[in-house]
Amino acid sequence: MCDLNPCLRHPDSEVMPKSHRCLECISEYNEENHEHLRVAYEQAEMDKQRKQMRLVRQENLDARVRNSWVYFTRQTKFYGWEAERQKITVEDIEDLLHRQEGECLGCYANFEDAPFEIEHITPIIAGGKHVLGNLQLLCIPCNRGKQAYCHEDWISRVRHRQVVDYLMALENLEVE
Repeated sequence: MCDLNPCLRHPDSEVMPKSHRCLECISEYNEENHEHLRVAYEQAEMDKQRKQMRLVRQENLDARVRNSWVYFTRQTKFYGWEAERQKITVEDIEDLLHRQEGECLGCYANFEDAPFEIEHITPIIAGGKHVLGNLQLLCIPCNRGKQAYCHEDWISRVRHRQVVDYLMALENLEVE
């Protein structure tokens, strides 16, 4: 492949401004690497599908609850946690969805639009238990932001940030 401008292999061919390669060299590269590009594209599509399957949505709730129980059991054995455990069923999660009115407790995102994660109010690492009373549903960004904070500490930070953002927006409106 040529990387000089103009192309020494195809001096009469048009050179693309960004890549500094001629059209003939680009088509040769695509023909030579067609299989590699196709495999890379298919792999990216499979990764995208796997990621979508991992997201907890109402349509795949049963499988995700089963998988989360298996994961938690493995983690408990690995870390030696002596946490009290209660088997959580799909009906329990549906009840949580109903009690939370289908919304994230942090940002009020609707779970029909956003996937959710089953999350401990008081983290296991902080002495929480894996029981229904210690579970809540959060959207993925809120769950990632919560980390190992207790619910009260985390929610006060979230609300404080929301108030500051609101006041800044008001201030910007007054200035304009």
